Amino acid sequence: MKLQKLTTPLCLLIGLAVPATLFGQRIPTRVSGTWVKDRSLTEARAGACTAVLSDGRMLTTGGRNAGVALNSVEYLSASGGVADVRSMNAARSEHLCAALPDGRILVAGGRVAGDAATNAAEIYDSKTDRWTSITSMREGRIGATLTKLGDGRLLIAGGESSGLALPSLEIFDPETSAFSLVFTNMSDARKGHAATRLGDGTVLIVGGSDGSAALQTAELFDPSNNSIRSVGNLTVPREGLSATLLDNWTVFIAGGSDGKKELASTEFFNPYAKRFEPGPSMEFARRGHLAILIPKNNTVVLAGGTAGGESLSSAERFIWWENDHKGRFVRLDDLETGRNGSTAGVTLEGVMTVAGGAIRMGVSTTDSRTLTTATIVTDKADYQPNEPVYLSGSLFGPNETVTVRIEVQYYGTTTYVPVGSTTTITAAANGSFSGQKIYDTVPADLGATFHVFATSATATAATTFTDNKSVGVIKNGT
Repeated sequence: MKLQKLTTPLCLLIGLAVPATLFGQRIPTRVSGTWVKDRSLTEARAGACTAVLSDGRMLTTGGRNAGVALNSVEYLSASGGVADVRSMNAARSEHLCAALPDGRILVAGGRVAGDAATNAAEIYDSKTDRWTSITSMREGRIGATLTKLGDGRLLIAGGESSGLALPSLEIFDPETSAFSLVFTNMSDARKGHAATRLGDGTVLIVGGSDGSAALQTAELFDPSNNSIRSVGNLTVPREGLSATLLDNWTVFIAGGSDGKKELASTEFFNPYAKRFEPGPSMEFARRGHLAILIPKNNTVVLAGGTAGGESLSSAERFIWWENDHKGRFVRLDDLETGRNGSTAGVTLEGVMTVAGGAIRMGVSTTDSRTLTTATIVTDKADYQPNEPVYLSGSLFGPNETVTVRIEVQYYGTTTYVPVGSTTTITAAANGSFSGQKIYDTVPADLGATFHVFATSATATAATTFTDNKSVGVIKNGT
């Protein structure tokens, strides 16, 4: 593990990865489970924000270099091409960004000149390569959280302004391109907190700092009536934590600082019992790290962050279904260097690309690294009774034996019951397989969610499918 003295947080970006040509650019050959150097950013930046366009390209906005906020914009990774992108109207870092239902990109808030918090917002249309300023947020915010609601609106929570943590919430409506304050504030002002949408559509907001101490409290926001209420306490106070919704509907909470030291401990939020339960410890204590749920794989990759005032290059993977569903961490290769304030974006191909960030105080990097991961997917997301289920996978080892097992989880429980028989599949020379029958649904499966786990000597991946989800299965909130 390589360390460098830094104080700003790390972020990641996730990109597309197959050895091919896309958007006119050769994509580097990538090996599953290994960090590989990708195309560098055209401009060094830390504190940027990345959103994924409808065509899968990842658009990175703003950030800072040498302490100066940037208004430049570029596509990440060789898969994004080299097309010039018009700069934003306002330079900013530590801002919010999100893809809207119509494919446009919203950018709002952030840190501007003089370390001030801005409330300015603008929208990018990739079809016209044009930024349009819109009505501002109701409050300027640095480092707020942004969570997509089930109806496409965006919940913005907390952050800081003028050095003070904020208790307020506001919602962006993409249909009107306008922000509105939520009438009720959070019970605590929060910065450095985490938020994620649960399967029932509510939003869990946890931890952070009120500006004087790390917080142990948690709250649930209900978008159906814009209400917010307390929902118990974390097992320990955490600031700079991560909160990731797993595909078993629990929330995986990791790391952070209790105000005295960085934490290696983790915990889970059980959405049915509305309680927090201890989890296994990470190999490295960290705060301000990235925690990315890999699509079509469903492990969580945690990378970077800080501990003891130093930036971490270490990375590890959390596999929730191992160790009797208590989870297990697996060490990954270190990043090439410790870095802080890198940017993150997710596509659907099981690939993570770490780009940019500060390598030391005031100095940012253009470096970009990519990690590929084995993926699996069923031919349908939801089945009717008596339908066959077929599985396809990629990025396992050449000619590897892949063992597939299935467990059923019923609504409102965290109990898993094995079903069917174990299936053994031999991957092709390129590590892929397709159209392999693994199960036949039956009427008794109505309303259930099935977890499919595929494991080989070098890789593991999971996916889910449902049997007639209209019966009442809780929906995955990712």
